[in-house]
Amino acid sequence: MKRIASITRLVRWLCKQLNFDELLVAVNILLEITHGKRNNIPLRANFNEKYPNYRQFIVDPFAPFTEKPLKKVVATSDFKQLLKEHRIKAGKDLAPVRRHKNSLLPPSYTRCEHCNAPASYLYVNDGRKKSQLRCKVCNTLFQSNHIRKEGK
Repeated sequence: MKRIASITRLVRWLCKQLNFDELLVAVNILLEITHGKRNNIPLRANFNEKYPNYRQFIVDPFAPFTEKPLKKVVATSDFKQLLKEHRIKAGKDLAPVRRHKNSLLPPSYTRCEHCNAPASYLYVNDGRKKSQLRCKVCNTLFQSNHIRKEGK
């Protein structure tokens, strides 16, 4: 509908600019273009209308990785040693996590991947998913081995 309205405005503008004889010459030229007799005046391609997002992409300036990125190797430490260091530093023992009445518990068999702390020192860090845990001793995040059930 917009296209027809803009074409109508173009025709009105042409009629105001040209007299009757000039308008007949313009119509003859338009007919020659539509029949393919005038190749020096190309028609507008409608490719951009059919595929508006074609070729609107950006190529990365750098080449892709040729080698696997190196993973930071963090030295594992023992949670007992970390608890001793905390006792010396703070002057008191680091207590296990105090759980609220309805809080989610990590699986009892789970241990921290970094310092091997037991489940009593682990928080469920992402709510009901139970897929991410945080260690109170070494303050690291890691994925739990909790198997999620798919919805129906």
